[in-house]
Amino acid sequence: MNADDMRKTLRDSRSYTWMIGMAAAFLVWCAAVALFIAPVPAYAGDSASAGASAPADVPSSVGAVQPAAGDTVASGSFASDPGAYWTLSNDGSLVISGSGRINEWYDASSNSAPWLKNLDQIKTVSVSGSVTTTRISYWFYDCYSLISVSLTPKFGSGCDNLAYAFAGCTALGKIDLSAALGASGVFDAQSMFEGCSNLESVSLPADMGSQANVHNMFKNCRCLTSLALPAAFGTASPNMGSLFEGCAWLGSITLPAGFGQNAKDMSSVFKGCARLAAIDLPDGFAGKATSVARMFEGCTSVQSLRVPSNFGQAATDFSNLFSEDSALHSLDVSRIDMRKAQDVSDMLKNCLALSQINLGQSFTFRGVDGDVATFLPDPMPTYVSWQAVWHGTTVMPLGKIWTAAGLSAGYKGDMADLYVWSRSPVPSGVDTSNAGENAGADNAGSAIAAAASGDASAESGLSIGVVSSSRRTLPATGDTTGFAASCCLAAMLVLAGSVVFAKCVAPMRSKGLRSVLRSIMNC
Repeated sequence: MNADDMRKTLRDSRSYTWMIGMAAAFLVWCAAVALFIAPVPAYAGDSASAGASAPADVPSSVGAVQPAAGDTVASGSFASDPGAYWTLSNDGSLVISGSGRINEWYDASSNSAPWLKNLDQIKTVSVSGSVTTTRISYWFYDCYSLISVSLTPKFGSGCDNLAYAFAGCTALGKIDLSAALGASGVFDAQSMFEGCSNLESVSLPADMGSQANVHNMFKNCRCLTSLALPAAFGTASPNMGSLFEGCAWLGSITLPAGFGQNAKDMSSVFKGCARLAAIDLPDGFAGKATSVARMFEGCTSVQSLRVPSNFGQAATDFSNLFSEDSALHSLDVSRIDMRKAQDVSDMLKNCLALSQINLGQSFTFRGVDGDVATFLPDPMPTYVSWQAVWHGTTVMPLGKIWTAAGLSAGYKGDMADLYVWSRSPVPSGVDTSNAGENAGADNAGSAIAAAASGDASAESGLSIGVVSSSRRTLPATGDTTGFAASCCLAAMLVLAGSVVFAKCVAPMRSKGLRSVLRSIMNC
């Protein structure tokens, strides 16, 4: 190769190098334009895409004139006795003092206690002087900052109404009313401590009225661990519904003799008492109740329970009576009276550990319409059936063998016996069918069939192949048209750039820069 050929080859290689560089720069420019004009898609996890806005600024108290410590925020007297008065100080102390007897009626609406206009400032309550009161209903209702209560002895002697007295006092940790109240005449104590979510200790007066309405009295006192009830507490109460409902940490309680023997409503009394391991029910308990629905629902620590004689003899509603008692393995309902039962639905729902049940003559699995409405659980492996003990023992039962569904559907009063889980197989020919017991399986099959055929309207609560993920994904609904159009435009720009390069730039690879630019403009 001579010198002229080498120079030509070098010139051509430089032209090709320059040409490749120009093409690369042009493509980078196209990509940059595409990214600039394409909007970022909204994701389901973005707060902005959900329309969330920044929280409003909290008004500043800087510069506000605050009273000095100990200054009076509010004060007043009582219309029923001008000798008694109250004072709320800046340090959060509410003091009721003076002499005489207060006889005011307060409620949660327009006639609320006057100091409740500043309820957010009330931290402590105390009484001084010889003043007394006939009631404290709604006095400290929803005082969520209240942490301490100190009442003088006999302050509430002869009190007749304690309804909602401390309801909603979520910061109150303990309270001793044993000397402050003479409560033998109390007729209403409903919701007295309802919602006191941090209350751990309560001391009630020994003469706490036996006839008081105690509906919701300790409802949702979730930190209450133990409770000593006065001797006559609840013996003549007309309403005990939800008395201890939601007391999740209540580990022990002693019920006095006669407790609950006259109440009409006893629904949800122990509902949600998840740590209550044992409940000793006194004779006569729920003997006059018209509703015992959900009474023990969610008592997930109770392992053994016996209901006393005549339990439920006036009740029509037994629904969910023992439902969700997941640790319950032994249940004695041999003395229960269900002759007036109308609703018995889900009495034993999710009592999956129940392996021993003593059924009485008036027990029934059927509602007022005659259909089976509650069912025994299927035995866990290695057990395969339910069997009557008859003349045997719980270890070696000798009575008839049943499936759970068969016993639930076929039980009659003359079959009263102790039934236990058994390893003996059910004899052939025994009817094990029960539409209600198998409803869950039928619904599951329908859901699977519907999913296979694409029929979304046949859902029955069964989720098939659902995978939970925390990854951000495009929303299932929403407008993504703009994003798609931008992507198409970007692709078109890249394609146009390639055409310009092929038609105009490549043929000019051996010419100067000006010729190349002129050719591009002509294209």
